[in-house]
Amino acid sequence: MPSYGLASPRNTARLAWLLCAVALSLLATSVILAIANGLQSSDEWGTGAYPLLVCIPAATFPVVGALIASRRPGNAVGWVCLAIGVGIGAQLAATRYAVTLDADSPATSAGRWVAWFGVWASFPFTSSVFVILLFPDGRLPSRGWRGVAALAIVGIVAGNIASALTPGVLAPLSIANPAGLDGATDALQIIGAVAFAVFALSIVGAGASIVARFRRGDGVERRQIKWFAFAATLLALAVPFEGTTPLVQDLVTVLAAGLPAAAGIAILRHGLYDIDVVINRTLVYGALTATLAAAYLSAVLLLQLVLNPSSHVAIATSTLAVAALFRPARARIQEAVNRRFYRSKYDAARTLETFGARVRNEVDLNELEANLRAVVLETMQPAEVSLWLRGE
Repeated sequence: MPSYGLASPRNTARLAWLLCAVALSLLATSVILAIANGLQSSDEWGTGAYPLLVCIPAATFPVVGALIASRRPGNAVGWVCLAIGVGIGAQLAATRYAVTLDADSPATSAGRWVAWFGVWASFPFTSSVFVILLFPDGRLPSRGWRGVAALAIVGIVAGNIASALTPGVLAPLSIANPAGLDGATDALQIIGAVAFAVFALSIVGAGASIVARFRRGDGVERRQIKWFAFAATLLALAVPFEGTTPLVQDLVTVLAAGLPAAAGIAILRHGLYDIDVVINRTLVYGALTATLAAAYLSAVLLLQLVLNPSSHVAIATSTLAVAALFRPARARIQEAVNRRFYRSKYDAARTLETFGARVRNEVDLNELEANLRAVVLETMQPAEVSLWLRGE
């Protein structure tokens, strides 16, 4: 008989989806306020579209968390994602409300506290480190990693406390910090700097835990980690350039959704074995895009030097040249990627091509059988090979 206790699977699933609904409701509130404010943001981050783009990772965390928690209730990653989703929703709603107060009316006492929470609260985002530490089974790799989790907790708590108590105006708003401690600015800045360093160490430790899991994991766990590492790598490649332009900041915001999405795919094992294809295509088309862009810009500049700088002939000619270059460039890049990162598959494909060319000219049945056995052994590496030929 099914269990209908407080901890029954049905009640657990209901709780997970209830938390997801709370997170999405808070997120919807933030969107309504953002649109009412003309998409003005208090975050000093990204373009004017950021208040909407941030909804992508903000919604991904609770939805993925609910899926994991309802189907794998014993896996803590789902509940962490749900907590992060609720926290992000609350923080975003508070920041949008803070902009409303700053723009339209003097802040009431309650309004100042809401704005205060929205400006300093970074713990929903920084808590993502626990997703890394607990991925994919919802437990730390071993007791030895408790120190890394403790560093993360200390860094997050101390950093947020320092930010919450720093006196002055809640930048970039014009609302005074209602919890500011006058005269403690220097001490709070030191606490904030130390907290940042401690949290950075926890990030490094979390990354090391993924490496340790990968080294000792089996085939399934390694593929799970590949999905997560793929999303984390894309984000890590963009983060160093986030200060260059608001467009890159928007890109970082969108890529942040990859972490919970990859965790959901890996834990629920939906499309788990497609990761090698995804990585392959990303490498190929990423390199192809960079190559074609460089070729296009170079051609435009060279032709404009030769022709009239204002001539449209240079642009049209360059576009046609890049279009003609697409197929051969993709084939060359695909071959280079396979040769460098997928050597066994590359060698197997070359062996099959050689065998196909040989079969067309082979008339000796015994020689054909020997070649076929050799190709199967080399490409598929089975324990044994037997060949059955149907008689006439």
